[in-house]
Formats: sequence, C-alpha cells, structure tokens
Amino acid sequence: MISERLKHFGEHLPNTYCSLPAHDIFYLSDEIFALDYPILITIDPVSTAILRIELAPNRKAKTWQSHFEALLEHKLIAKGLGSDRGNGLVQGYRATYQDLVWCSDHFHECTRINSTTDDT
Repeated sequence: MISERLKHFGEHLPNTYCSLPAHDIFYLSDEIFALDYPILITIDPVSTAILRIELAPNRKAKTWQSHFEALLEHKLIAKGLGSDRGNGLVQGYRATYQDLVWCSDHFHECTRINSTTDDT
C-alpha cells in the first residue's frame, strides 16, 4: 500500500522545483543508481530541497547539460556547483555555465583519501 501511494504521488509531482521569482543557488549535484540506471539529482545545500531529480539513460555531458538547462528554465540560476569529479557531470555543467565556479565536494574528496584503489 505504501509503495502504491508513493508511486501515485511520484506520477503527479513535477521532477523540477518551480520557483518564482528567480533564485540564485549554489548547486550540489550527484547521481544515484536504480537498476543500473543513473538518477541525476541537484539540491540546494542550504535547505536540502531537491531542485531536480530525474531517471536518466546515462551520465554523459549532454544528459547533465539538459539537466542544468531544465533548472534554468525553472528560474533556478546557478551561482556555482559542488560535485564529485564525474566527467559527464562537470562537462555538462561547464557547457551550461561557462564562467561559473565548480568545486569538488568534501564528501567525495574525503572518501578518496580512504580508498585503496584509484577509481578515476
């Protein structure tokens, strides 16, 4: 019953937060996986509000660029981005916002310190 209700709610909610007036936000973005497919997610680090979440076919730059462009269309304007060093994510962000700052987030950098393998 709970999973049916969640599915119902999910089918009726938009996958991008709608904002009026426009907001300048420092994005945090990453991906999680469901059944080998990436779910792209961008949040506001202050409120932890999910700004956009989507099941995607891949993690390539064009896919991330579309993700960021959808945020722009909903008047969520980036001030910068914190993320892991995923090539598609960073390239997609830079294709959308050529002159804005990107920085690696502390969580991903700290997990790299403890890693015994190089997974780049």
